[in-house]
Amino acid sequence: MPLEAALAAGRYLFLGLLTLLLWQLYQVVQRDLRAVRRAAMAETAPAQAPREPRLVVERGPSQGQAWLLRNPVTIGRSEGNDLRLEDQFASSHHARVYLDGQTVVVEDLGSTNGTVVNGGRIVGAVAVTAGARIEIGGTTLRVEA
Repeated sequence: MPLEAALAAGRYLFLGLLTLLLWQLYQVVQRDLRAVRRAAMAETAPAQAPREPRLVVERGPSQGQAWLLRNPVTIGRSEGNDLRLEDQFASSHHARVYLDGQTVVVEDLGSTNGTVVNGGRIVGAVAVTAGARIEIGGTTLRVEA
């Protein structure tokens, strides 16, 4: 009898270990399948469309306003400008910001006090990148893309 009891205990122990091994194997397979599903979903997720370039007023009377650069944005004191500045240091037609293909361009229109881009005065048209700061009189604009 004691031998039969030992064999029965051995069988139960073997079945318990086998069950534990199969459970561990099941968990590993499930984890791997979840990883494969996540990777497949990441590959098929649509990429975010690039933002359209725009001009944002950071400092000045029009602070917070923004213009998409689909069309040229003219800046100055006179009525006909897209961004009209009430600033004694801005010329009536001071500057223009526009897209040349995918490049944002800032052009000084022969202003008296000049246009400053990233701390340096510009002459004529200059290509700029996202984050560029444009100063006209007391107004500061930022290019976002």
